[in-house]
Amino acid sequence: MGWAEGFASGVQLGRQLIDTYERAKQQGELEQIADAKPEDATVQAPTMVGFKGVAPDETGATSQMDLADAPIASTGVTKFLGKTYDRALTEQQMTDARLAATAGVLMKTNPLEAARLSQGIQQGQRDATRFDREQVGWQRQDDQYQKEQDYERGRADAFAGTYYGRQTADYAQQLQQWSQQKKAYDAAVAAGQT
Repeated sequence: MGWAEGFASGVQLGRQLIDTYERAKQQGELEQIADAKPEDATVQAPTMVGFKGVAPDETGATSQMDLADAPIASTGVTKFLGKTYDRALTEQQMTDARLAATAGVLMKTNPLEAARLSQGIQQGQRDATRFDREQVGWQRQDDQYQKEQDYERGRADAFAGTYYGRQTADYAQQLQQWSQQKKAYDAAVAAGQT
């Protein structure tokens, strides 16, 4: 084996070691992402509620108050995979955050796979938004249908309370009785009883 072949095999061995190290490092990062759990935290920040900014001092002269004098408010937040959210995360949001973090890790070694994951996340978010909008539309349709039914019922009740409405109801009842009597008579004729 010559010097060039030895050098080439040393370079190849070095690349294999680096690749093995990078894969192990990437695997560790992916395991951390998979095992990540949301953490509840509290953030304290000055609030402007009740803070006037200008107030009289002991002598009665007005002076500019420092923001450090503003009341402090504590706000509950959720921390997950290095990001802070102002509310608790749903399972879908945690899954999307994990996939986004995974795509970030994969971007270093496999940009196509990372792009595919990112595109899947975006498509899922679009589908969720579309579904939410469809549900709002369906609820509007249901509400509109209920309003129409209530209107028709109210209109029928108002008509039934009028003199003409009562006369029409009496006529409809008499017509129904006549129809039943006619059916009974026709059945008797068909049976040869009349």
